[in-house]
Amino acid sequence: MTTLRLVPNPLLRKWRQVASPTGGQLLPFTIPSLAAKILKEHGVPYRDDKIMEEIAVWQCVNEVRSNLHFFAPIAHYPGFITELRWLFRQMDLGEKVLENLSLEGCKEVELLHEGYHKQLAHYGVLDDPGKIRRAIPLAPETSVVKQAKEVQLIGLGELSPLESEFIQAVADGKRIQHTWPKAPKVVLEVHVTKDPYEEIETMGIAIRKQLEEGVSPEEIGVAFPNPAMYMPIIMPVFEKLQIPWTGPAERLRNTPLGKAVLTLLVGELEGWHKHHLQLLTVPGWGFPFELTLEEHRILRLAPPLKGLPAWREYLTPYPGWKRVLEILTAGRQLSEVKPIKEHVTSLRTVLHFLEPEEWVTVHIEQWALLIKSWDGLETILDSLEDCDLVLDLSQFVLLLESLLESYEIRPRRRFQDQLRIMSVDQLGAYTYRQLYVGGLVEGQFPPHRNAHWLTKEKSAVDAQILYERLIGSADQVFMYYPETDREGKLNLPASILPKGIQSERNLQMSLGRQTPTLFLGNGILEDDSIKQAVKKRILQDGLSTSQLNIYARCPYQFFCRYILGIEPYEEEKME
Repeated sequence: MTTLRLVPNPLLRKWRQVASPTGGQLLPFTIPSLAAKILKEHGVPYRDDKIMEEIAVWQCVNEVRSNLHFFAPIAHYPGFITELRWLFRQMDLGEKVLENLSLEGCKEVELLHEGYHKQLAHYGVLDDPGKIRRAIPLAPETSVVKQAKEVQLIGLGELSPLESEFIQAVADGKRIQHTWPKAPKVVLEVHVTKDPYEEIETMGIAIRKQLEEGVSPEEIGVAFPNPAMYMPIIMPVFEKLQIPWTGPAERLRNTPLGKAVLTLLVGELEGWHKHHLQLLTVPGWGFPFELTLEEHRILRLAPPLKGLPAWREYLTPYPGWKRVLEILTAGRQLSEVKPIKEHVTSLRTVLHFLEPEEWVTVHIEQWALLIKSWDGLETILDSLEDCDLVLDLSQFVLLLESLLESYEIRPRRRFQDQLRIMSVDQLGAYTYRQLYVGGLVEGQFPPHRNAHWLTKEKSAVDAQILYERLIGSADQVFMYYPETDREGKLNLPASILPKGIQSERNLQMSLGRQTPTLFLGNGILEDDSIKQAVKKRILQDGLSTSQLNIYARCPYQFFCRYILGIEPYEEEKME
C-alpha cells in the first residue's frame, strides 16, 4: 500500500534515508514542504522569504504605532516584535490565543495582524500558515496525494486546527494513521556525575567507545532539555575525543562580521567611545584594519575621549589609525532620521572598504564562514532596500540586530556520518540504537516555560508523555544527572529518573517512573482527595527555587499563597 508519510522537520533527512521495506513508497514530507509542493505543482506564484516576514512585522508596528494605546508603552521594544511574530503565527494556525487579552488589547492585535498581512501581500510573500491555507483546496488534485492510499503521521504530536484541516484535505477520505516509533525492548542506565563537565566527559567517553566498536554515528542520539546550555562544554570535549557531531546552526549575529557591523552602528549611535574602537579593531574579531602592535597599544593607553573628531586629533599621526578613521567617516550620515534605503546605502559605503578579500583568515573554515556571513548580510540589506520605512539610527540598529539574530549560517557539509545533538522535545519521531540524555534535573525536565508577554499563555508539558517518548526512542537509553550545576549549586534529580538514583550510581534499572512525594504532615488536611489534588497540581506545574524556599521556611505560607492563591492585604499607609 502506497503511504504518504508526514514527519517533523528536524528528522526529515533521516526519514528520507530510510529505505522502504515494501518499495514504491512516496518520499516523506513535512507539512510545510508538502504544502509548498502542492502550490508549485498548481503554479501558484508566491515568495518564500523569512526575512521579509520579520520586516513585515516591524513595518506594520511602525505604521500603526500612532493608533496604539493599550500597547503603546511597549511597542518600541524588540521583545514586543518577537511576541507579535509568535502571536500572528498562532492566530493564522487557528489557535485561540486572545482569550486572556482585554477587549482593547484584542482590537489592537487584530489591527496589527491585518497590517501584517497587508505587508505580506504587498511583497508577494506567503508564510507557512499562508502556504498551508492556499494549498488546502488544491490538495486533492495533486499527483503525490492521488498516489497515496493512506496518510501516516509520524511523531507529529498535537496539530493546530489549520494543520488538521490540511491533513483532512490531503487524506480526502483515506485512512489517517498516527504513529510514534518505539523501540521494542528498552534497557535503561542511569549515571550520576559530579557536575556538567564530568557529565559531558563521561558521556563522550562512552560514545567514543561505541564508535570504536563499529556503531554508526547515525545510530546514536544525544539529547538535552536545553542543548544551548551545554554547547560551551560539548564543543571542546567532543573535539578532544574526535567525535563527529553536528552542532546547531550559527546565527549571523554571533559571527565576527555580524558583531563588527553592529559595533560600527552602535559606535555611531553612542558617540564613539574607546571601547567601540577596541572592539572594531581587535584581531580575529573586528574589521580587518591590520593595525600594528604599537597602534593597538596607543589606543589601549589613550584617555577616555568621545567622538571621531577627538579621536582623529589624537590618532591621526599613526598611519593605521588614519585609514581606520577615514573609513569610519565615510558613513557619517548614519545617525539621521531617513528612509531605510538611505541607512542601507550609508552602511554599504563603509562596507565597501571592507570586502572579504581584505580579511586575513588562517583556516579554510574561517574563510567559508566569512563568505557565508557576507552573503547573508547582503541578502538582508537587499531585502531592507525594498522597504518604505523611515527610521532613526536607534530603530535601524534594533531592526538589523533582530534580522541578524534570525538569520542562520548553515554548517559545512560533511560526507561522514555525524551525531546530531537535539532537544528532548524532538525525541519520539525516530528510534536510535543508543540514546544519551543529559541534564535531567528538576526544573529542566520537563522544561519549565514562561508565559508569553501578551496573552499570558503558558504551554503545558505532559511529563509522562515526554518520558514515554524518551524511553521509547532507542534500544538503550543512558540518562545522566549532574549533582551540581556549573556554579557548584546543588541540583535536584528530575522526577522521571528511576527509583534508587540517590543511593546508587551507574546502576542498570528496569523501566519504572519515580513519583515524587509531597509531605503534608498530620495537619487539618484529612481528606485524601484534597491531598491528591494538591499533589497533582504541584507536580504538574513544577516548583521554582523561591517556592521551594518558602515551603522550607513555612509550609502554611506556601499552602496559602501557591495552593489557595490567597494574596495578603495591601498594607495601609498613614497620610
